Parts: sequence; C-alpha cells; structure tokens
Amino acid sequence: MKKINLSNRMRNVVKISSGNIIAQLISIVTLPIITRLYGAEVIGAWTTINAIATILIYLCDLGLSQAIMVEREENVIDLYCVVTTISTVICVLSFTVIILYYSVVLKQDTRTACINSIFAVVYTFTFRQVQTCYVWLNRKKDYNTLMKNPIINYSAIAIFSIIMYILGFKTYGYYVGTTLGQVLTLLHMKRRLPKEMFCFSSERIKSTITENDEFVKFQMPAQIAAQARQQLPNLLIGSLFGNKVLGYFSISQKLISIPVNLIGQALGKVFYQTLAELQRQGDNISYFVKRNMSRAMKVAFVPMVLFAAFGDAAIVMFFGAEYSIGGTISRIMVFRACFTFISTSLTGIDIVLRKQKYSMITCVTQTVLASLGVIVSYYLTNSIYVCTFFIVISFIIVQMLYFGKMYSVMHLKPLNYYMGISVLLVSVLLCSYGLRYAFVWITNVTGLPLFTWLKSFMVM
Repeated sequence: MKKINLSNRMRNVVKISSGNIIAQLISIVTLPIITRLYGAEVIGAWTTINAIATILIYLCDLGLSQAIMVEREENVIDLYCVVTTISTVICVLSFTVIILYYSVVLKQDTRTACINSIFAVVYTFTFRQVQTCYVWLNRKKDYNTLMKNPIINYSAIAIFSIIMYILGFKTYGYYVGTTLGQVLTLLHMKRRLPKEMFCFSSERIKSTITENDEFVKFQMPAQIAAQARQQLPNLLIGSLFGNKVLGYFSISQKLISIPVNLIGQALGKVFYQTLAELQRQGDNISYFVKRNMSRAMKVAFVPMVLFAAFGDAAIVMFFGAEYSIGGTISRIMVFRACFTFISTSLTGIDIVLRKQKYSMITCVTQTVLASLGVIVSYYLTNSIYVCTFFIVISFIIVQMLYFGKMYSVMHLKPLNYYMGISVLLVSVLLCSYGLRYAFVWITNVTGLPLFTWLKSFMVM
C-alpha cells in the first residue's frame, strides 16, 4: 500500500475542525438565546420539519450523490447534473405528501399545514444541494471552502432567527433563520462547482441511473434508513409525548452532537476522501480502517465522559431549568453518541467496500427497534427516560453487530472491535460516574462558591 501523507491528512482535519469549532462557539453563545426566545414548543415543531426533510433528502437523490466520490473523472460532471435534476423534481413532487402528513396525521388546519409544508420542501431542497456539494468539494479536496460552511450556516441561523423574533415573527422566525442558513451555505459552495447544474436529456438520466444502479438499490435505502432510525423516533415522540417533550429531546441531541460536529465530521470527510482514493488506486484498505477505528475510539473517550458526567448541568446552565428533562436525556444518549462519533469518523466505509446492503439492514433494524421502544415505553410507563433507554440499547446492539460484520469483510478480527468498543463503553460509564460523584463530594466538603454554583445546575 502506498504511504499515506499523514501530515496532509491531519492538516485537512484541522482545517475542517477549526471551522466546526468556530461554528459551535457561535451556537453555544446564541442557541440559549434562541431557545429562550422561541421556547420548547417551537423548537419541537421545527424538529418535525427537520425530521421530514432529513429523510427526504436521501430519497430525492436516489442515493446517487455518494457516487460522485467514486465516479470516473470524465463522467463526474454529468453525474452531478443528473443528481441535481432528479432531486429538484422529487422535492417539488413531495409537497403533496408532506401537506397530507400535516393535515391527516398531525391534524393541523390548512393554513398551518401549507406553511409548514412549504418550509419542509424548501429546506429539503437546499439541504440536499448542500450535501451534494459537500461530496463534490470533498472529492476535490477543497477543504478551505468546507471549513467556512458551518461558520456561515450557524451565523446566519443566529442572526436571522434573532432579527425575525425582534420583528415579531415569534414562531416562523426560527424557521426562516434556519432555512436561510442553508441557503447562504449553498450559495457559498456553488461558486466552486460546475456552472452546469441541470440535465434535460431523459436518455442521459436513464443511463446514469442504470450505470449506478447499485447506489439506487442499496445506497438510497441505506441512507433513508439511517435517517429514519433517528427521525422516525423523533416523529413518534412528538406525536405521543407532545412537541414540548420533543423539544427537550431535541436539545439533548444538539448537545451531545457537539463532539460529532467538532471532530467526528472532520475526521469522516478526510477519511472518506482518502479511503476512496486508496480504493481507486487498488490499495488494501484494511489496515487504514483498523487504525482509524482505534483512533476514533480514543478521541471519543474524553468528550463522552464529560457529557455523561455533566451533560445535565450544561443543558440547564445554557438553556435554563425548563430543559432539565433534556439534561437527563443527554446523559443517557451519550452512549449512543459514542457509536455516532465512530460511524461519522469512518464515513463512507460501506460505500467503498460496496456493502451498502449491510448499512441498509442495520439501519432498518435500528429504526424498527427504536420505534417499538418509543411506542412500548409510552404505553407501559409514559416515561421519556425509559423511551430513551430503549432507543440507546437497541442502537448499540445492532451497531456492534454491523461493525463486526464489516471487520469480517475486510478480513479483520471482529473480536478486536468488540473488545475495543466494550472497553470504551465501560470506561465512559465508570469514569463519568466517578468524575460526577468526585465533583459532588468535593463540593460538599470544601463548599467552594464556584463549585457550589456549578452543582446547582446538576439534576440530582
């Protein structure tokens, strides 16, 4: 295998991470303000729109966006135009389905259903275009542009959401701000993409789909299932427990996704580009994957311990006592976040190995188990904490089996993975509780004002 230039890889990771860090700092400063302005009800209602859009974006491209990374250079522009055309048409056609969901399932009045559906379609279209552009720029190693994306997105969300609220738009202001964040990010990225955007030849579209039928058959269902495993439980929680509880649940997910956004995504983008390049060159990728798996576990340890120990205090401190339920949820969700971090850090492994079928089966299974967990826990206990526990446990079990299978495909020993991830989970559990109770003990013994003040935010 050719020697991999680690210094260049780490430089690229640092570039993307630096943009994510600045974006997260903007979020940390402004999100508490936004959540206090709009309240859990509005945040929960937007979570429903986001859930619909997140599932649709992976349907509307038929899974072909990811093919851009591994396509031959002479065909890649044609593929990009076909993807953009297909996604635009499907986004427009989805409006009818979305409005039926709001009207029939959520029983909203016609005006509210229409407004929410319009936001869902616009957000889906811009979100899909942003994701497609991400793949293109990642292939081209344009990390300077990728670095600025999260900064533009989070800045726009903060600025426009606050301005819209001041202007009196106390519900839809947050919707407008979040949508404009995606629009401005897309405009920034489009400057670096081909001028040609749409394909008007039906034969060209048909031949492109035929040539990449593997992505349509497996990548699209795998991506939809991957989003459904998170978003379908969100929709069920909103329907059964109400928008306010969904708002608490959403805030907890935003908190524990910070390390994924800061570090995991940067690692994943560079990993995917390098892995695809190695595969195109015909190199053995097993050692590269194994080394990055080990690295991802080590990097995940510290942030996950801190969130498991003090996630509740962080949420109450930044968002207010109203969100204490979300704080407790976040401490449970941390153990799923360990796997999310690792999966994000190893983005594209199933695509390069042509094993999207395994991802599809994994995600469908997790979706079914998580949805059953939400329904059963609601009717038996009516407890969002029990519901969260079921979601986390089912996710962990299936995800462990998935990566064990991927190790087998690469002729690696699954036992090495099982031992590594088990050590990580047990270490996070023991160290977080040890750190939490050590903090409580020191606070009670010393009575230091700062420690006492920090302890007041903890959900005991």
